[in-house]
Amino acid sequence: MTLDKLKLKLLGNIQIFFNDTNITPLLSGKSIALLAYLSFYREIKHKRNKIVYFLWGNSEDKSAKYNLRYNLWSINKIIKDQSLEKLINSEGKELYINSKIDIELDTDNLLKIEKDLNSGGYKIEDIILEKEKYRELFLEGIYIKECFEFNDWVYNKREEFQKIYISMIKVLLEHYQLNNMYNDSIKILKELINLNPYNEENYIQIIKGFLALNDKKNALLYYNKCINIFREELNTSPTEFLLEWKEIIKESSMPKNIKNCKINIFLKEDDEKTILNIECFPSRIEYSFLYELSDILIKNMEIKDKSLLKEISYINSEAGIQDDFYYPDSEIYKIRLFNSFIKLLNIFSEKNGFFLVIKNFHFIDKISFDFFKYLVFSNKIEGNIYLISTLNCEELSYIEKYTVIHKN
Repeated sequence: MTLDKLKLKLLGNIQIFFNDTNITPLLSGKSIALLAYLSFYREIKHKRNKIVYFLWGNSEDKSAKYNLRYNLWSINKIIKDQSLEKLINSEGKELYINSKIDIELDTDNLLKIEKDLNSGGYKIEDIILEKEKYRELFLEGIYIKECFEFNDWVYNKREEFQKIYISMIKVLLEHYQLNNMYNDSIKILKELINLNPYNEENYIQIIKGFLALNDKKNALLYYNKCINIFREELNTSPTEFLLEWKEIIKESSMPKNIKNCKINIFLKEDDEKTILNIECFPSRIEYSFLYELSDILIKNMEIKDKSLLKEISYINSEAGIQDDFYYPDSEIYKIRLFNSFIKLLNIFSEKNGFFLVIKNFHFIDKISFDFFKYLVFSNKIEGNIYLISTLNCEELSYIEKYTVIHKN
């Protein structure tokens, strides 16, 4: 036997269908609210007194109970010609949606997407496909006068579903940025700015996107928009980092790097498990980061090219090859050393992939930071770098001028 079907569109303007017939125009505002609430929590049996207070809390007790009875009768009467079953069952002091009726809500799929996002089990194709369905507000336009409990519930659900939607489009943003799909990423950033016009990071990201397309006009437009919002609406000064972007836009030096960078950089709080896991310390002793990196490489790979070991041996005696060879210029040695590390990392990544985790990047020493810049911008290796528990610092600001840092 085929079950009767109740279908509710709760995102955007509410639509309620029973067996494919739109019954929304036949329902009063309170009946719509009652059906929406009971259907959303269809697994629960609800106390009649709670529903009375929820929808008629401002009425006298006798009147409120009568209104509930009348709405239940009215709803069941509407579907009487199409079904032998009652839509809402009432047993003693409890109300619930009839379990013999199949319920379909558009919000169910959005909640499933949230679980997939949290578990990492989503497919980007599914997110792209589903995005447009869920951009509308929960029960948009629904407000019931003097029905405070219900209106609060609607408001809280709007916030909840909007957060899920924002999580969806942030996943898309990361996908578009990683694949240099600048027009698509700009569309997402415009939407994020409309949802929250006070998030400075979104403005910086959209400026980068426009510069990557050599569109200085729109980059400057969003720079000025951000400045005006901070000064006129928030009555505060923008950060110094944001103010630097006016000069960057004028110079337009960033697009050359941002399009070709083969390394993706992520800023995260949680640690990642990988062989190449290095922590920087406040001492900032020169070469200290490179020493730690060399130590990991020596212990985890067979290095057949002794010339590479020779370069490293000047900062790490564990390399095992030392002589009195003298480089006439420290910059020449740095270039040779940096290239030796990149060659080793390429050999390492053939088997393990390039996945570098750096904790407390804000403590990195100067020479090691020079290597980091060379590693990122030389385009001699492809992979991912994760900066863990990193505070704002000059080094981070410098990197952000020339490439995208993905922030989780």
